[in-house]
Amino acid sequence: MLQRIGTKLFLKEGCDPDPAALIPVMQGWIQRRQLPGLLIDVADYSHVHHGPGIMLICNEGDLSVDFAEGRPGILYMRKRKHAPTLPDGLLACVRQCLLAAELLQREDSLPGLQLDLRQTRVIFSDRLRAPNTPEAFASRRGELALFAYRLYGDASLDQVHDDPRENLAVSVVAADDHSLASLLGRTAAASVS
Repeated sequence: MLQRIGTKLFLKEGCDPDPAALIPVMQGWIQRRQLPGLLIDVADYSHVHHGPGIMLICNEGDLSVDFAEGRPGILYMRKRKHAPTLPDGLLACVRQCLLAAELLQREDSLPGLQLDLRQTRVIFSDRLRAPNTPEAFASRRGELALFAYRLYGDASLDQVHDDPRENLAVSVVAADDHSLASLLGRTAAASVS
C-alpha cells in the first residue's frame, strides 16, 4: 500500500485565515494533546507563496492549513503506513482534517472559518508508485470509489492535473451537502495510529 497519501478539505471561498493567528492555536493543540497521534512542533511556511502555510508536524503525518494553488484548506499528509487498505488510510486522513476543522472553528481568533464539505482532494505523494498518469488514476479508481462512497455516499471522481511533474491528485465531489458532524460520524472508525 502507498505510504505517502493525503487529503485536503478546502475552506469556503472568502475564508482566508491569518497564518500568524494559526501558530499559537496549533501550539495549544500540542500542549493540550487535542488531536490523535503524537504532535511534535509547528512550522511556519507562510512566507512561501501558495505554499504549505502553517504546518503541525506529527509522528504519523503532517497537518497544515495549506495555501497551495491559492486555495486555502486543511491538509493532512500521512507519512507512515498504518491502515490496512487505501480507503481506510484516506478516511483516517480526512478524519484528521475534520478534527482540526472542528477545533479551528471554535477559535475566537479565527472568526468565520468554514469548510466546503462537498469536496475532498486526495493526494498521492509517491510518484514512483502512483505517477500522475491516466493509467495510475484508472488503477486506483476502484479503491478511490470505495473511499468516496464511505465518506460521502454518492460522489464523482476526477483526476486534477495532467502534468506528470505534479503529484497524482483526485477531486472527490459529493452529490449532496454534508455537515461536519455527519462526516465525523462517517469517519469515526478511522484512526491515524
